Amino acid sequence: MRSVRPSRCPAARGVPPRGCVAILAAYWALFAGMPALADNTISTIERVKGSVVAIGTFQQTRAPAFQFRATGFAVGDGSLIATNAHALPVTLDSEHRETLVVLVPTADRRSQVREVRQLAVDLDADLAVLKMNGPPLRALKLGEPDGVREGQSVLFTGFPIGNVLGVFAATHRGMVAAITPIAIPAPMAAQLDLRVFRRLTTGSFPVLQLDATAYPGNSGSPLYDPDEGSVEMDGLNLKSLAMEDLRRQIAVLFQSPVHFNASVAQNIAMGDLRMAKDRAGIEAAAQAAGADGIVERLPRGYDSVLGTWFQEGTDLSVGEWQRIALARAFLRQAPLIIFDEPTSAMDPWAEADWMKRFRRLVAGRTALIITHRFTTAMFADAI
Repeated sequence: MRSVRPSRCPAARGVPPRGCVAILAAYWALFAGMPALADNTISTIERVKGSVVAIGTFQQTRAPAFQFRATGFAVGDGSLIATNAHALPVTLDSEHRETLVVLVPTADRRSQVREVRQLAVDLDADLAVLKMNGPPLRALKLGEPDGVREGQSVLFTGFPIGNVLGVFAATHRGMVAAITPIAIPAPMAAQLDLRVFRRLTTGSFPVLQLDATAYPGNSGSPLYDPDEGSVEMDGLNLKSLAMEDLRRQIAVLFQSPVHFNASVAQNIAMGDLRMAKDRAGIEAAAQAAGADGIVERLPRGYDSVLGTWFQEGTDLSVGEWQRIALARAFLRQAPLIIFDEPTSAMDPWAEADWMKRFRRLVAGRTALIITHRFTTAMFADAI
C-alpha cells in the first residue's frame, strides 16, 4: 500500500517537511483530489487482489486435485503468506504426495499452483505464516491496530464459498462495529476454563467485530481501508493518532477569521487554551503577530471586549481580525500550519509586514498556504 511521506522542498509531494513552506494555488486546488471515492476504491482493490491467494492442498490423483482451505495474502518480502492457523491441515497424505499449495492469480485470470511450507504458527493468535516458492508477490503493508476506529469502513478480499464458483477473489465491504479484547474475564471463577485463563495470563489483544456479510472461505482475508495509501507526518501515520492529539499538531488560519465575542486576551488564548492564564505568553504572541498596535488603541487593552454581542464590545476590521488570528497561531506553536487566503483583506504594505512575521512563525515548521496572490506565493519554498 502506498504511503505519502514528507519529501524535500523541490519535490513538494505529500506533506512538506518541517521548515518548508508549500503554496497550493487556488486554481490548482480545483484539480487536487478530483478522483472520486469510488474510483479510489476500485484502484485499491485492483492493487490488493494481486497479493491475495487461495490456500489449499493439492494431490494429482485426486478429483478435484485442489481442495480449498483458506484465503491468504503476501507480506514481508512478498514470498511470505499470512493466513489463519485454524484453516491449515493438521497432517498431509504424504503417501499420495498431497502437498500444501497456494493458487496465485495471473494476468489471464487463471491460477498458478505453487508449493508452500509452514514457517511459523501461533495458535493463540490463530495466525500462520507460510513460505511460498517462486517469484514474490506484491506484499501488503501491515497496519497498526491503534489506527482503527469503530465505525470505520473496511474492505476484505477472499474466496467466498471456497472454489465452488471458481478460484476468483471477491471483495466485500463492512464496518468496524466494535473493538473488543480476545479474552473477556468470566463473571465467576467456576466459568473460567483453561483456554480463557491462558489467554488472560499470556496477554490479550484487540479483535475487530465487523458489521459485514462474510462467507466460509474468507478466513485469512486481508482487512484494509477502501482508500489507497496513507498520510504521514514525520513518519507517523495520521490514522494512528487520537483525534485530540492530531489537532494539537495543526493550526489553521481561515480567510475569514473566527470572531470570539470575548476579550482580546481570551481571543488569542483560543489558539491554545492551556496558555489561557499566561498573560505574558499571550502578549508576546500579539507582539509577534503585529497585533499589539491594535490592542494599544483599545480602551482596556488586552481586557477589551471584541465583537458586537455586548454593548462595550469593539468590532475590528477583517485585516485586524487576521492579526488576532495570527497571534493565536504564534501562541499555539503547532508543527503544521495551514493558511487559507490569510492576507486577502490586507493592502500590499500590511501584507508585506504580515508575511515577514509569518516567516518567523513558521521557522522550523511546515506551512501550507492556499492563495490567489503571487506576492504571497513568492515567500514559499515550493509552489
